[in-house]
Amino acid sequence: MLAVMLSACSAPVRYTTSPPSLATPDYVPKASYHLSMGEIAMQSGDYYVAAQEYLAAARLADDIEIAQLSTEYAYNYGFVAYFLESAVRWLELDPDNPAVHGYLGVAYLRLNDAKKAFVHFERSMPPIAERSEGDYLVLESEIAAIGDADAVVDVMQLFQQSFPSQPGVELALASAAVRAGDGALALENADAVLAVEPSLQRAQIVRLRGLLLLGRADEALAEMRALIAANRSIELELEYARLLASSDAVDAALQYLDDMAERYGFMPEIVRLSAIINMDDGNQLGAWNDFSKLLSAGLYTNESHFYLARMSEGSRQILPALRYYSQVRSGPLLLPAQVSIAGLLGEIGDVDAGIAHLDEVYSQFPQLGFDIWAAKAGIYSLYWRAAEAYEAYNRSLEYQPANINLMLARAAALDSMGETDLAVSAFREALVLDPGNANGMNSLGYTMANRNLRLREAHKLISKALAQQSDNPAFLDSMGWVLFREGDNEAALVQIERAYAIEADPEIAAHLGEVLWTLGRDGEANIVWALALQDSPSHMVLRETIERHKS
Repeated sequence: MLAVMLSACSAPVRYTTSPPSLATPDYVPKASYHLSMGEIAMQSGDYYVAAQEYLAAARLADDIEIAQLSTEYAYNYGFVAYFLESAVRWLELDPDNPAVHGYLGVAYLRLNDAKKAFVHFERSMPPIAERSEGDYLVLESEIAAIGDADAVVDVMQLFQQSFPSQPGVELALASAAVRAGDGALALENADAVLAVEPSLQRAQIVRLRGLLLLGRADEALAEMRALIAANRSIELELEYARLLASSDAVDAALQYLDDMAERYGFMPEIVRLSAIINMDDGNQLGAWNDFSKLLSAGLYTNESHFYLARMSEGSRQILPALRYYSQVRSGPLLLPAQVSIAGLLGEIGDVDAGIAHLDEVYSQFPQLGFDIWAAKAGIYSLYWRAAEAYEAYNRSLEYQPANINLMLARAAALDSMGETDLAVSAFREALVLDPGNANGMNSLGYTMANRNLRLREAHKLISKALAQQSDNPAFLDSMGWVLFREGDNEAALVQIERAYAIEADPEIAAHLGEVLWTLGRDGEANIVWALALQDSPSHMVLRETIERHKS
């Protein structure tokens, strides 16, 4: 029987019609799979993949919590595109949740889309019947910390249009205008508030800052003295010292702070303001003493360490600078301090140690990934390590894929790698997103001129860039360089000399010497190169230019 069965199994099967299909449907992972993969990616330090997986889960699941998780993760780790798409998905599932509207407001603010940002910020606030005037001030201060100052003004102006004659809105707009440097708008709205609430101190201070921005310092100071005489307070007196310093009366500001210290005794706010004014005025000794006092008292420690490091770095005391920077352990100055450490390590000849330091910071603070990768790219570029810079720019663009400055820098890295055709395409890709970007037009024009490609188009692009920024030394140098490539050496010399007078950059020096040499002014060329070489002995373009003319 067994033999018969085996024989039957081995016999060919005959079908009277076509055989049944053996194909199976494609496997489509469920949301739970993507959630698990996101968790695994996050635990292994692949934060970009985690953002992709969480978003994939949010797309598949009609689950508010998953969409919220994807949004919050992408926001916290800085993945801009995934953040926006995740928040939009969350909105589809939970349209009345104020939190998702707050996230979408932030997303659109960062994209400089004031209208959409306003719509969502307004819906993130309490209902109008429950809303206080202070709610608008809280919103303005929060978004001012994350958005472009002009974009914040645009948002607050839309609030004013929708809620006219609301003192809270007007004061929030006035505050935003001060941050953006628009004194007239600040004064107009502060005065509107004071017409209703004449004793509101915050509006009074914003008004005086508006006056200062308009160049009416004497008027602002006189009004502040009157306010202090009527209602003396620490806040008003500190603001008076700030106004004095901002109106170039630095000695008077410092003397006023000394008088306050005699009246009130040791107050960290007084010492801190004195330190900042001293530092801004270039009085390093005074600033050093003030920050040292704060450190001794255990106050403002991160800020004090940071600025003591900055002053040490400015006087080329590298080891003390490194020591002070390393003591900045948290807060908004953590990242700039650690990036400064990496830069200083590069300056003393150990670029790899600087990069390793940033990698260590990244391992502890992965939420800073975008800034750290961008900093690494900048350091690699500075030391002519173009391939590594290119890879680092790619990593930073994972976070902000439409960041024009990063796209331009990545294109420049491609050119430095000898991939000029790819570089030109990359520059054009950036200009598709922002056609009027002056840096983009100049970069593309200069790259083509430098490689003797499409000189007419290069000239036109650089001209457009100069029309926007006529005194930009990089743009002037590019114009000189394209004129040189076109054979107009005298006109080239005029442009490059203008650029060099504005900024004695080593690459501009290389170009200036090249044109002088071509005009037969070898001695002047050598002097320009020698002086530039003293300040920038390792600059590759400068060194290559000098070597070429030695042979």
